[in-house]
Amino acid sequence: KPLTLEEFLDTTIGKFLRDFGDNIEVAQDIDKTKLSDLQLPFGLTITISFILNNAFQQYRITHGADFKGKIYFKLNKETNLIEISIIDEAGGIDEKEAMLVIFKRGYSTKGTSGFGLFWAKQLVEMFNGSISAENVGEPNKRGAKFTISIPVNWEEIYKSKVHVPSAL
Repeated sequence: KPLTLEEFLDTTIGKFLRDFGDNIEVAQDIDKTKLSDLQLPFGLTITISFILNNAFQQYRITHGADFKGKIYFKLNKETNLIEISIIDEAGGIDEKEAMLVIFKRGYSTKGTSGFGLFWAKQLVEMFNGSISAENVGEPNKRGAKFTISIPVNWEEIYKSKVHVPSAL
């Protein structure tokens, strides 16, 4: 089911802040007037949630349980593309090892299942989208940046891929 921009933001950032807002601030760069008619896939909320939760966990690992962190969330629409970027300052990604396998099933640096970013990538690719990760920032404010791009016509693409049998 497509979500309005407000539903999408409440399901992702709103829920995240309700759960973790004592520790993390989310700075949003979103032109809500320009994007008021934007429809987003529910599956994308799961992708965003995985990335936000990973940032929260990384902040706890690098700064302890009582940390105060910040995440930058940008959502923009170009002519044919919806772009989302999420940046944290939680220490970044180990470039020697993790950058090559960060989206592989079962890979984890935190002792978890390692399915979060794998499924995030699978969900984005359902809409012919892409997801990437890189390190950004200065050594004392180093962090991870995730960039997600999906076509504006994601719903049309998704419907062309899904086959639902008439009788189950």
